[in-house]
Amino acid sequence: MLKNGIIVISLIACFGMGWLYLTGQKEAKQLQVENKQQQVALQKEKETKEFYRDQAAKLKENKKAIQQVAPTEAASIIASKNKAVLDAFFTYHSLSERSAALTSLTTLSYQEKMGKEQGDEDTLQSEVASRLEGVTVYEGALKDDTMATWNDVKATVTTEGRSEVIHMGVLLQYVNQNGNWVVSNATFQQLP
Repeated sequence: MLKNGIIVISLIACFGMGWLYLTGQKEAKQLQVENKQQQVALQKEKETKEFYRDQAAKLKENKKAIQQVAPTEAASIIASKNKAVLDAFFTYHSLSERSAALTSLTTLSYQEKMGKEQGDEDTLQSEVASRLEGVTVYEGALKDDTMATWNDVKATVTTEGRSEVIHMGVLLQYVNQNGNWVVSNATFQQLP
């Protein structure tokens, strides 16, 4: 009887140790998976921060390259157009209103490019509004019938009842078409 009791206790102890071992292995694997997921997330976050840091550095270089020039008649006209273009890009109550406002301020080829880039997602966001809060403008040198401005823009964008202040660098390239200065290309970069 004592032998049977010792055997039963030994079997229970062996099964208990085996169960603890298997449970520990499962938890260790789960911790390894969670650790790997955290490492991947941290790596993606690091890469994203590096990307934006690099983009901000490039924009700062562009900003330095585009110097403010003495006002000329063309520069004065472009300054006026630039204000109208920025108002059209950043002050609107719907995306269709923005598109309509930009029609007379941009080249046909740029309008087509915007139409292709806009996509279905923008169309679905019909309840988007924006308001231009402030801008610092740097004008490039006038070359033949082209000129560029670099604009440091702050705007408030409202989507689905939530407002958010955005900070953007906007490079606008202008071309003179029959005496009318219009945007031939625009590059947008979110700034920190």
